[in-house]
Amino acid sequence: MRDGVSDSVERLYNLYPTKCPISNRRTEKGKDSKQIIARLLKSRTEENIAKLINKYLSDCIESKTYIANFATMLRKIESGKLDDLELPYEQKPETANRPKIHYYDQNDDPNYKAQ
Repeated sequence: MRDGVSDSVERLYNLYPTKCPISNRRTEKGKDSKQIIARLLKSRTEENIAKLINKYLSDCIESKTYIANFATMLRKIESGKLDDLELPYEQKPETANRPKIHYYDQNDDPNYKAQ
């Protein structure tokens, strides 16, 4: 990794706790987490990722919800599932270029026959 990217990866990696403050279980931080952060930095700014991590953690602590495994939480950022956290409008990442996901619903399919 380039020095600037590796510094950003380390800063973001260190934002997430190693133990859940609610359940006191490990959050399984590892090499895969750093690889996901490096991938995220190709499409998002360090500041945006840091704000999403901090908002996620504060929401979990406030609602007394267990925090997710670190790699799982990063994959939620990567998939856009955490973009809807209540960040101020100007801080939300650009989502216009993200492909739309359409889910198949058998109830909407006139050709579907139950077995």
